[in-house]
Amino acid sequence: MHRKIARSPVEGSSHSSHLAASFTDLMASLMVVFILLFVATLSNAAKKRQTVTEQLLGALRSALSAGGMDAGGVKKDDRDPYAVVIVMPEALLFGHAEWSVTQKGQDYLKQMIPILSGIVCSANLKRQVASVVVEGHTDTTWSVITGDSEAGPDGNLELSQKRSMDVVRRSLSSLPLGPERDCFRGLLSASGRGQEELLDGVPPDSVLQRRVVFKIRTQQDSVGDLAQGLASVKSK
Repeated sequence: MHRKIARSPVEGSSHSSHLAASFTDLMASLMVVFILLFVATLSNAAKKRQTVTEQLLGALRSALSAGGMDAGGVKKDDRDPYAVVIVMPEALLFGHAEWSVTQKGQDYLKQMIPILSGIVCSANLKRQVASVVVEGHTDTTWSVITGDSEAGPDGNLELSQKRSMDVVRRSLSSLPLGPERDCFRGLLSASGRGQEELLDGVPPDSVLQRRVVFKIRTQQDSVGDLAQGLASVKSK
């Protein structure tokens, strides 16, 4: 006959504690692996987005140069590593307190916009571009542009909004009706920045501050969205 050997309560408790500790160690190891995989995936996504931004930059410069246009105003955004900006040449600068695009500016848009829309709405980049924002900027000189507005920063904000909207309107009129125009219109928006983002190293009242910038931002994937969501939750 076999005799059962009874374990003391202390032995049973020790065995349970050992299992619990092993399970905790296993979960901790799995969490570390998950975090490492997530960081690696996030890093790969950032590299991919940076590559797309570089491709966009190169495509814009090449296409504008091939079209006989100056590509010197095409560069990376100093404030956003995943955006490319096109700074309008002096032909598009506005006069004091004026918001209508000059004739030279209209001619420039008629030549430049089909090139820009052809790139951002191409099969290779269509799904990679998130937005095309036309930013209007002013200098620090205060002006009254309508009878109801007041001279000051708020007046400059209104002025910059009118400038950006006029560029958007002229840009869309530079494209024929069709799928590409619909695509570009879906990406395009206007943003008046007023005198809030002055150029460094340039006098605040300089004519160069009265500018329009096309800001093309690349698309953020779901991994980046998740990372941003986690960061926002952590900060609360």
